[in-house]
Amino acid sequence: MLLSLDAFAQHYTRLTPEGHRDTVRSVVFSPDGRTLASGSYDDTIRLWDAQTGEYKRTLTRYTNGVGSLAFSAEGDMLAGGSDDGAIRVWDALTGALLHTLRGHERAVTSVAFSSDGRLLASGSHDKTIRLWDAETGASLRTLKGHHSGVTSIAFSPNGHSLASGGWREIHLWDVRRGLQKRSIIGHNDWVVSLAYRADGRALASGSYDYSIRVWNGLTGLPLRTLEGHTHEVLSVAFSPDGRSLVSGSYDKTTRLWDAVTGDHEVIRAGHSNLVLSVTYSPDGHTFAGGSGATIHIWDAAAGEPMRTLEGHTSRVTSVAYSPGGRTLASGYSDAAVRLWDVLTGAPVRTMKGETAGVRSIAYSPDGRTIASGNEDASIHLWDAVTGGHAQTLEGHTSSVLGVAYSPDGRTLASGSYDRTVRLWNAATGAPLRILDGHRSGVESVAFSLDGHTLASGSHDANIRLWNVNTGAPLRILEGHTAGVKSVAFSPDNLTLASGSHDKTIRLWDAKTGLSLHILDGHASSVGSVTFSPDGRTLASGSYDKTVRLWNAATGTHERTLRGHSDWVSSLAFGADGTLASGSHDGAVHMWEREALPETRAVVSVSPSVVLSPAIGGQLTLSIIVADGENIAGYQVTVEFDISALSYVGSSNEDYLPEGAVAAPTVVSGNNVTLSAMSRAGESNGAGTLATLSFEVIDERASTVRLSEVFLIDNAGVKSSPRIGNGQVVEQRLSWDVNQDSAVDVRDLVFISTRFGQSGENRADVNRDGVVNIQDLVLVAGAFAIRAAAPATWRRDQESVLTRTIVTKWLDEARELHPTDAFSKRGIRYLERLLTALTPTETALLPNYPNPFNPETWIPYRLARDADVQICIYDTKGVLVRRLDVGHRPAGFYTDRERSAYWDGRNESTESVVSGTYFCQLRTRDFSQTRRMIVVK
Repeated sequence: MLLSLDAFAQHYTRLTPEGHRDTVRSVVFSPDGRTLASGSYDDTIRLWDAQTGEYKRTLTRYTNGVGSLAFSAEGDMLAGGSDDGAIRVWDALTGALLHTLRGHERAVTSVAFSSDGRLLASGSHDKTIRLWDAETGASLRTLKGHHSGVTSIAFSPNGHSLASGGWREIHLWDVRRGLQKRSIIGHNDWVVSLAYRADGRALASGSYDYSIRVWNGLTGLPLRTLEGHTHEVLSVAFSPDGRSLVSGSYDKTTRLWDAVTGDHEVIRAGHSNLVLSVTYSPDGHTFAGGSGATIHIWDAAAGEPMRTLEGHTSRVTSVAYSPGGRTLASGYSDAAVRLWDVLTGAPVRTMKGETAGVRSIAYSPDGRTIASGNEDASIHLWDAVTGGHAQTLEGHTSSVLGVAYSPDGRTLASGSYDRTVRLWNAATGAPLRILDGHRSGVESVAFSLDGHTLASGSHDANIRLWNVNTGAPLRILEGHTAGVKSVAFSPDNLTLASGSHDKTIRLWDAKTGLSLHILDGHASSVGSVTFSPDGRTLASGSYDKTVRLWNAATGTHERTLRGHSDWVSSLAFGADGTLASGSHDGAVHMWEREALPETRAVVSVSPSVVLSPAIGGQLTLSIIVADGENIAGYQVTVEFDISALSYVGSSNEDYLPEGAVAAPTVVSGNNVTLSAMSRAGESNGAGTLATLSFEVIDERASTVRLSEVFLIDNAGVKSSPRIGNGQVVEQRLSWDVNQDSAVDVRDLVFISTRFGQSGENRADVNRDGVVNIQDLVLVAGAFAIRAAAPATWRRDQESVLTRTIVTKWLDEARELHPTDAFSKRGIRYLERLLTALTPTETALLPNYPNPFNPETWIPYRLARDADVQICIYDTKGVLVRRLDVGHRPAGFYTDRERSAYWDGRNESTESVVSGTYFCQLRTRDFSQTRRMIVVK
């Protein structure tokens, strides 16, 4: 198991499945950058996919560790030198052993191919360098001249020269003649690493004297000395453009150096071991380092640190923080629970069961006990302080998939494949009750904050809420289309989150059970969901190997965390906001939230709603910023639906100051990452950061999402803006959602009465899986496009529309902060509609029918909110009937549903006689009287 610490950043890849069992001594990229090879003291070479981190192949046949590696220029051969004195040459594509080169009498410390791929050089502790025919394996020449062991070698880029390092000296050799050209003296200890710059004019050397020296690659004259490491420098490598140098050291750090100025940045990765080997990828975007039994790949531009500790290699099934957040517990498929010190990453203890794998774990609120649900249907209670086994709870008849303590620690809940939920006395282990109702296995259980409600998620695709005290079922939450893997209550007890095999997360109102949001973005099943301590963030882990962070209030996707190489099985937030993720790759990652300052700025997709062109057509979207403050650079990842759109290209626009430089666009699957930076100044206000073009491959509704959005000032300080996504809607989209052959305000009402509904629904205009205010704004915007004005609104529609309703719609729509013209038109239409629904003056209108027998309706309108009373008088001024209507908001009260009603009876409920009567409308500051006639 590997435990790693990262700052919610995506600048690394960790390699853990099929990992090395001993220290990694050498790492090297293939020339095309697609493969990373690692050699280790465990007598193996392992090949990895450098883009995904997936394990590819293991090369063995070594008996005394692999000390050095080199790819041929074409990338078809891989050479590995060993302490057994042999060099083995492999077919890098098939893994077949091509040659075993023997001749050195002691350990081979370094190997290198010439740039044309014809020669292979090897250096050894036997004080010699040997040149070999790379194709045939024949020995060509032995170079002698070192007075001690050869610890490093490097070919010049043109292949004409070879540099070799040893005790306090570097030799330069003429390769064609096999003669030593010159010796370079300057280091005070062993020279253990050499690297030529791509142009051959500079040579870097790393030494046990703690320094790096840069020499003229042609003359051997010293150029500069780089100092900063506090222990032996074990490896150096130039970036492909020669501007940067990376070094690894015995001091457990990796450092990035400016090769011109010598300035450097310490990457405090917190290695538990020395960094024996570093190497740049051919494109210069990343560099790799081997430390202990682990390999890291970092983003070369950001240099984000990561700490890893190797432990066990079985699958991590569950993780849980102690209440104080100082200890992290992780459960494994090998029946073990392991505890880790969160601050140092050091293992605390291992609690080992018998044979059954652990499926779920939970800390008691007092931190003294850990419960583990196991594959053998048992629950083990462990003493978290001593690690001793305290008790075994038995009763389930199949694997226990979820366990959870109540907030007061008195009750333990467990869910099982046997379709039941069981409640236990946490102190005595006595069974309390069985909750039966699910039709399939129960994957997850969670207590509400007050402990009165228990939620359970099941393979039957439902979530059930139970009364903990009585065991009675409260309600069933339906909506997922596949099994529910995980459930979690928000800290304020108002929201319940659920993750499912249907690839979605759903947010529910915990009290009413209504669906609030559907979070869509994972490419596979969602295995775990959890809220941050402040309730603002929801984290989800998936079979797609990623962790996603969401805004818990809006459901907006904020960031994707990548690093695991197998599905993420469990998530847990610590008290300080640190997020831990466990995976079937055998690793636990600890992600520290990056403390980014908030800004008023909004970065969004424009237009936020766009009609899809026909298949084969192109559409252009802009990434715009509003309310920007001191912006010198930005980064944004755009996620699109690859089943609907195909990325064509993008460009940086003119918002940033003149001279802004855009970084190469990174396209990975359905993600496009754009970034740019200016050193000439900062920009403010609104503008366009970038534009993207897509080709339509399927004319269907889809969402264009933004994530990992940062704004950067001239000092390099990043801030996190609010974000707004975009919608691509179908051309054939019908605005007549109620299908009455007319597009009018009744369509708005049709949508509003379905707010919160999910699944297939005509009211879900933008097809994002849930009916909400966004759909209403879209239809309102369509009215504006079709020149539908409030004047087209008819009085017979009053029964379905009121000023109060439209005011509520407007408040919710404005909270969306739309930036595109389409949605803004929709809001303007609602504003005009509200105006049309607000009378300019209060008035009593003629009753209908008039004359009447035996009942009538008395319409009126109010220019402002008021307490309304209607009085009926006879011709002598005697009060016949008083109707206390009550407080009414401003608006039209003219239809039979809203106007005042008189049944033709007096205060004594007797029918009045035929004749003339007078009706008076009264408010605090208004009175008006009209005549009415009763005919019997």
